[in-house]
Amino acid sequence: MKAILPAVLAVTVLACSSEAATVKTLATHQAAVQLGAKPVTVTIPLANTASRALAIARDPNRHLTLRVEGISITEQPGIVYDVRIDGVPNAVGVLSFYGVEESNGKAIAGFPIDEAAQRALSKTSKQLKVTFVPRGLTDTAGRETVAPRGRPGFTKLVIAEE
Repeated sequence: MKAILPAVLAVTVLACSSEAATVKTLATHQAAVQLGAKPVTVTIPLANTASRALAIARDPNRHLTLRVEGISITEQPGIVYDVRIDGVPNAVGVLSFYGVEESNGKAIAGFPIDEAAQRALSKTSKQLKVTFVPRGLTDTAGRETVAPRGRPGFTKLVIAEE
């Protein structure tokens, strides 16, 4: 676990349902999504809000966020997931499940996506594809083992201005 721990600590944003910041929803994908040992891609349709999302992402005084809501697990999965936006080379963050047990399915993770959205939406796209790529433990020989336990998942993805 030591190979991925610094990355998890550096980029994971996880909170139990807290609406301290004002959230303006632009687009939503609401459906139960179960994560496993293979990448899972979810498409969020933006339709007529794509240009608005792009304008928010380009404005230094506003911020576009990807919120993963309703995060739940049946047991700690023992892995994390890189959160990637289609067409963007780097992950926007890492979805971790630390503290999710206590949230009773109400945990929320938020990832800033201003830069990623600018790249993805500048090609006149009307959707954002979000892929959750499993990252497992790396042994001393450098081999990664991806074998999640339980059923990690979430119920909603939201593109929001925060």
